[in-house]
Amino acid sequence: MTSRRIAAPHVRVDTSRSIEFTFDGKTYRGHPGDTLASALLANNVHMVARSFKYGRPRGIVGAGAEEPNALVQLDVGARTTPNVKATQAELYDGLVAARTSGFPSLKWDRKALFGRLGARFMPAGFYSKTFKWPASWWPRYEEMIRRFAGFGHAPAVPDADWYDHLHHHVDVLVVGGGACGLLAARLAGEAGLKTLLIEQNAPGGQAGTSSRIENYLGFPSGITGADLAQRAVPCGGSSPEGGAALRDLSPAP
Repeated sequence: MTSRRIAAPHVRVDTSRSIEFTFDGKTYRGHPGDTLASALLANNVHMVARSFKYGRPRGIVGAGAEEPNALVQLDVGARTTPNVKATQAELYDGLVAARTSGFPSLKWDRKALFGRLGARFMPAGFYSKTFKWPASWWPRYEEMIRRFAGFGHAPAVPDADWYDHLHHHVDVLVVGGGACGLLAARLAGEAGLKTLLIEQNAPGGQAGTSSRIENYLGFPSGITGADLAQRAVPCGGSSPEGGAALRDLSPAP
């Protein structure tokens, strides 16, 4: 595994263990705690997509929901999911992901040739004016544009899972599981309020990547972001006693 990782203490990535995943038909290795994006970068995979219009190479530029380029097709068969952001996909052993743009491949993309040779013939908005005549040709245009668009595809087989939902009725809803969110949920739970904490990514938020958080209640000498995240329940919920959905956040004796 050719990796370029920064050695940092108290990070969530467990470099003592190695797991295998596949991207675009090629097998790589990463570590528990990686996202698909971080594992790809550690394997020196930088190009993950092609731009819609000119087919220009696109890489990973974000670290979370703001990532605009790294949209992947995750898994296969009935559970395949289109347009998952690689920065939000947690790595697991056996993960299978594929590109959603680039034809016939990311390295050799036909649209990139059009972008290099015909860019001056494709000004802004040209597609809104060019593909209107003759009307009978629109199905052909649509198929071509759809292939160029670079978005994933829905499952082609019936869903293999059953779904249910649960209505939560709580006293306090905390949105965001960063340091402030965890503290707010903890205090609300200690006050006897039924509390639900919601976080779109891993618990700890961006603070989970910090090497040290100062002035956190109950930790006069500070606490690492990874330790703080590990003390939080990974998914929102409430205790039978009506407290916050957190493990004991008190310092270890």
